[in-house]
Amino acid sequence: MKLNKLVVSIGLATAVLAGCNSSDDYGDVTIEGSAVKGALQSALVVACATTQTACIDGKADAVAALGAGSGDGQKLASTTTNDNGDYSLSVDYTGPVILRTLATAETTQVCDYTGCDKDTVLTGLELKTITYADPMQLVSSKSAPMNVLTSLATAA
Repeated sequence: MKLNKLVVSIGLATAVLAGCNSSDDYGDVTIEGSAVKGALQSALVVACATTQTACIDGKADAVAALGAGSGDGQKLASTTTNDNGDYSLSVDYTGPVILRTLATAETTQVCDYTGCDKDTVLTGLELKTITYADPMQLVSSKSAPMNVLTSLATAA
């Protein structure tokens, strides 16, 4: 009986202390995925809030020059893809996030089919997807792959 009271007391104390956290800052959400049209290497990946029209509509050079932040005329975050076309970035934001992969002059492609021309100029190529960032969720990372089909769905 004494052990039961101890367990209940510890449980109640833990619940009370956990409820005392009044912080509104729940941390960043990590968004990761791959940019695939063949793996896109060294492509620019940007995360934009749906209200950031300069980030959503801008060309690669203009978007790369945007500062980081949540206001219009900014981007939430950016990175480049690695040799496998993978990316990972963190956003301090809650809401829908549009992710754009923009091919630059440095972007190359790993051919994934016979007849693919590795030397094709990719500048201007764009892939998109959309996800929802919510730091309150139990999982602090989101998977957001980008390819031709996700781009079509995001455009609709």
